[in-house]
Amino acid sequence: MSSLKLLEHSAKTHCLEGKLEPAVEIYHELLNGEQGSLGVKHHKTIQTQQTLADVLIRLGRDTDAEPVVRQLLQLRKKIYGPKSSNTLDTMVQLAQLVKPGEKQELLSELYPPKAEVALDLSTHHKIGLLLEE
Repeated sequence: MSSLKLLEHSAKTHCLEGKLEPAVEIYHELLNGEQGSLGVKHHKTIQTQQTLADVLIRLGRDTDAEPVVRQLLQLRKKIYGPKSSNTLDTMVQLAQLVKPGEKQELLSELYPPKAEVALDLSTHHKIGLLLEE
């Protein structure tokens, strides 16, 4: 059995036993190993990253989970596209993690073309007002 398989088995066992803190450390180690050997876009690596985020959330460590989910969202957008169910589920998970005051900023991040269009229209309007004076 490979060392990555042993790490995966150990992490899952810790989760089943309710030992989530040690499982987080093992999932971090597993994720690093998979990223190095399989690559960041490999389905196993992505699944491990999702599991790590899920365990962090179960522990109430939303601040630690947020960057993991953000990175996962970027990967899923690139691999599956912005309208894939995997991508959309990750968007929802991220929206649940951000603080209420940061939701507007998150929307701007998730939908930059619309934000750019809004900025563009605002800029054009202001230029138009200046030209009228």
